[in-house]
Amino acid sequence: MQNVVRDVRLGLRGLARRPAFAAAAVLTLALGIGAATIIFSVVDAVLLRPLPFPRPERLVQVWETVPGRGDRRASPADYLDWRAESRTFASLASYDVRAGNLVGGGEPERVRYATVSANFFRALGVMPVRGRAFRDDDAAVVGARPVVLGRGLWLSRFGGDPGILGRTLVLDDERLTVVGVMPAGFAFPEDAALWVRAPFDVPELKSLPPDFDIRTMRDAWYFRVIGRLAPRASRADAQAEMDVIARRLREAHPVTNQGAGIRLVPLHEQLVAGARQMVLLLFGAVALVLLIACSNVANLVLARASGRTRELAVRTALGASRGRLVRQLLAESVALALVSGVAGVALAAAGVGALGRLIPPALLPAGTVTLDATVLAFSLVASLATAALFGAAPAFVASRISLRAWTTERGSGGGGRAGTRIRGALVVAEVALAVVLVAGAALTLQSLGRLAAVDPGFRPDGLVSAKVSLPGAGGSDRPAAARFYLDAVERVAAVPGVTGAAVALSGPVESGRGAGLRVEGRANAPGTLPSIAWQVVSPGYFEAARIRLLRGRTFDERDRGDAAPVAVINEATARRYFPGEDPLGRRINTGLDGLGVWVTIVGVVADTRNEGLAQAASPEMFRPLGQPVHFGGEEMLLLARSAATPATLAPALRRAVDAVRPGVAVYDVRAGAELVHGFTRTPRFLLLLLGAFAALALVLGAVGIYGVAAFAVSQRRREIGVRMALGAQRRAVFGMVLRGGLQSVAVGLGLGLAGAVAATGVLRRVLYGIGALEPWTLAVVTAVAAAVAVAATAGPAARAARVDPAGVLREE
Repeated sequence: MQNVVRDVRLGLRGLARRPAFAAAAVLTLALGIGAATIIFSVVDAVLLRPLPFPRPERLVQVWETVPGRGDRRASPADYLDWRAESRTFASLASYDVRAGNLVGGGEPERVRYATVSANFFRALGVMPVRGRAFRDDDAAVVGARPVVLGRGLWLSRFGGDPGILGRTLVLDDERLTVVGVMPAGFAFPEDAALWVRAPFDVPELKSLPPDFDIRTMRDAWYFRVIGRLAPRASRADAQAEMDVIARRLREAHPVTNQGAGIRLVPLHEQLVAGARQMVLLLFGAVALVLLIACSNVANLVLARASGRTRELAVRTALGASRGRLVRQLLAESVALALVSGVAGVALAAAGVGALGRLIPPALLPAGTVTLDATVLAFSLVASLATAALFGAAPAFVASRISLRAWTTERGSGGGGRAGTRIRGALVVAEVALAVVLVAGAALTLQSLGRLAAVDPGFRPDGLVSAKVSLPGAGGSDRPAAARFYLDAVERVAAVPGVTGAAVALSGPVESGRGAGLRVEGRANAPGTLPSIAWQVVSPGYFEAARIRLLRGRTFDERDRGDAAPVAVINEATARRYFPGEDPLGRRINTGLDGLGVWVTIVGVVADTRNEGLAQAASPEMFRPLGQPVHFGGEEMLLLARSAATPATLAPALRRAVDAVRPGVAVYDVRAGAELVHGFTRTPRFLLLLLGAFAALALVLGAVGIYGVAAFAVSQRRREIGVRMALGAQRRAVFGMVLRGGLQSVAVGLGLGLAGAVAATGVLRRVLYGIGALEPWTLAVVTAVAAAVAVAATAGPAARAARVDPAGVLREE
């Protein structure tokens, strides 16, 4: 060990004596190690870091499944049956995430909160650090419920008041009593700031009548369930038991549960499922950048070794073994890698904060991006690995020193044929890896273009959206809430420059609540209960959003409370549930409309891509705000079509709403284009990183090609001088060096294109609209890589063409 430390110390001294070489090598490696460290911090946060709960491997997400349609959320009655009949779970807890207006402790604040069952914290294994968790005997009715605060909210809004326990808060007009404060860092699910006890352990639906017993509902799937396995139960045991329970429910409730199963997914796997492939793709891309950096430094080390021929020959003559020389040269590589690693970590520390701000939430469902001990350990391992990658081959070549180097400067400078072959192979590798990265960036750009060309089903340009919060709208006086929204729309429509206005429960880029669908006069197919998304809109909604009417009509002033109930469906509903027939005039019913309430279809509109531009539209139905439906409008989306910008229009929207009812919150005012913009955030982030990696790869590749070509010219200077003395033209010398430098590049291009074709299969799984690698993409990638290679080789070739033959001969 002492010898290793001494060798590394000697290596550091050697770097200090050659500052130009050290600076170039350290900068190259630091860029690669820094980029790899930043991306690994994402890998660590998403895939490696365990969930911050005790025994997280015992936690599962519980889904209800439908054949051919995948997973869906739970319904109240099914969840209560699961919990009552299961013996393999220590806890089965329910939760749903909401947003509400919090009053108390300062100005009203919009907060994200979760309504959860009493055993929610017990299931996760995390208890409040102040006060208590929910108890089974807590009040189970709305208006007298306990609430637990997140530590962040307790500190920011209440200043860490130690007397917070027992204090009354108001959330959306409901009075809640604080019973506990959670520990720092706990924000599950979805960065919730506080947790409210769900009535009867089932997240409430405020859209239902006050006297409706929500525990009987089986055809409304709107909340999620997590479970903690019992101490001696495995996930396989729990799955087998839940399969039995699902079978019994199918037999007992053939209408709502036919075909329904239950699927258990490890909670960590569930949270990272949508991000895993994307994160691994980024890590693979940055690994290619690091390999290119290693190839570059290997060429630098080889070039440096050519100037150490006499030094190594003297050591050999004095008795140094070949193994001793290899160890010394590798120790110098380790010293170089460690210095580069420190610089790389410094770069990563500067860049990880920016990455944390840029990364889409979909790619970071749990945790934050930080340089923790695991990431720093990776950086150390990466540094040592790079030492082996870029140091092994040069050490092997340089250690094969002939004793004739003692008497001649030429000796085996540059490592002879072995060194030449290695340098050529390194150039091939650099070019091939750079081509793969450039192709990946080109495919991502192509995918983003195709995604942007997808018709979202509405016209975002000229549309301004805002959220309007009306606490208590889901209570007993729903007609009054509906009148408020209709009056607010009328006021907004009168604002100068506004050509259309409406409100919607979800709007054109979010799906409504799921519900079971029944069609009058039609028995459901065996084993299925059709499902549909359900939302309420005001008259003028389709016109304001510019959603095309395909058949029939939209809503108007005729659709009042005393008129026959009506609905508009989207094209996906007509395709799936009314194939080959006209749906106009047919009557349908959902659980959220109310039992026995049949509504007549009066129109069919075009699909909107509510779940993303890359996702096919799902069946959706719309009900008019003016009819007595249970719309639960505590928060609605206000739409206004205007040429004004959101910043300009926002004050007018707030004044219009305030004129109807003072104090109602109007917030999150955005341009319609921003609604669609969210659908492309992840591919834009991927393009940004792949584009940066591709650009870095091209720069490093150009430096590597230039270095090899320049070294070759320096080694062949005497030969070039003799050729020119014998009559060779400068243009011919330029072409000779250029062709020689591009031979390895051509091989690298071929291998890189083959690698790009293979990489297309990987990218196809994470990018929209990507098929086989198209000829024009291959041509562009080839042209870019070839242009960079020619530019990098042209400089040394031009220098070779300027060699003075007389000066070379005088030197001889």
